[in-house]
Amino acid sequence: MSMVGRSCWLVLFWSGCSKEYGISAVAGSEPAVNPEDFMPCDFSETGEAGMRVYDCNPVFEATDEMWFDDVPDTARIVTGSVGFYTNLVMGFPVYQIWYAGRLDRTGTTTTTDFTADWGFGTAVSENGVDWTTHADNPLVRERPGRWDQDGMNALQIARDDSRGRYVMAYQGYTFDGSSFSIGLGAAESVDGITWTFPEGPPPLDQNGPTEDGLYISWPSALYVNDGGLITAYLTAVKENSDGSLPEQVDLYAAEVSADLKEWRIFDEPVLQAGPEAYDAGAITSAAVVKLEDTLYMFYIGAEGWQEIAGGARVPIETTLNVATSATGISWTKHPENPISIDLRGRKRIGDVAAQAVGDTIHLWIQDEYAASDSDPIREAVGYYLFKPTE
Repeated sequence: MSMVGRSCWLVLFWSGCSKEYGISAVAGSEPAVNPEDFMPCDFSETGEAGMRVYDCNPVFEATDEMWFDDVPDTARIVTGSVGFYTNLVMGFPVYQIWYAGRLDRTGTTTTTDFTADWGFGTAVSENGVDWTTHADNPLVRERPGRWDQDGMNALQIARDDSRGRYVMAYQGYTFDGSSFSIGLGAAESVDGITWTFPEGPPPLDQNGPTEDGLYISWPSALYVNDGGLITAYLTAVKENSDGSLPEQVDLYAAEVSADLKEWRIFDEPVLQAGPEAYDAGAITSAAVVKLEDTLYMFYIGAEGWQEIAGGARVPIETTLNVATSATGISWTKHPENPISIDLRGRKRIGDVAAQAVGDTIHLWIQDEYAASDSDPIREAVGYYLFKPTE
């Protein structure tokens, strides 16, 4: 969980894999992968129109990696939320993830330590369940002296085919134990392993308002169209005429330059929180995909907020919702929102990642899992399929 929202990794295909995965190459074109032909378990109807759920969820929870030296035996890495992509290699699927990790020395922490060592890594799977981690993990870790030295959250990754690269939008921060200095930035990678970060300050500063009176929270989604236009979707609030701030957090769009240094924010929100109760507090994490001529946004709506350390806050009572658009700027919420797939009605969904394959949208959704009501609850990722109905 980030200090103002849970981190989300939106992952597209990988153009090449290292030999430690046992995979020599990955197809560079969109495959028609049917996961039911390869996954160990089946998918079942959820009761929601067009939505099916993988019977053996969750598909990802954590790895047994330890990225840091001189730690006690009790230490573990607490894994943040993840995003997936399915590709075909010689007729077989390959699932890939990128994920955040933060050190927990006790092995029992249930809240985020924003001063702990951190990094992010990647892994692949041939069945979507058993994962092989990259030998060079963590791919990125704390970098002293930078504006993002103490952590990266709300990570959004998309493939930019027009320029042969991946792009990543993220929230970075420094934390002195009592207060944060926060900004939004971007990075790029040709192979998905080595990332290049522009020098200088973040393109967007979260420590105060923009010239238009906009207070930015974090990047919620990243989408690159076929022509290479990069759109970042940001959660933010705009000052009222009297200088006060509204309680609800809306979703804005920003056009990102090819060098990732300039972010031009549109004046008005592209999707507003409320007036419905399910997203009256905020629109947080999101994923945008195109299916035929329609853009689909799967987003996490929050009913309210809870204050945490350093004056920051996190969304609460969160559910999965969907909106559609022809332009990516004007969105229409589905009248049947929210999509009732949260486990045991807890309303604790953290993130969503999505990929369109053929006529189906693949969804990876973070939720709180437990074998029974008496077992400890743990954050993990489940796999769903969505096929729009008439």
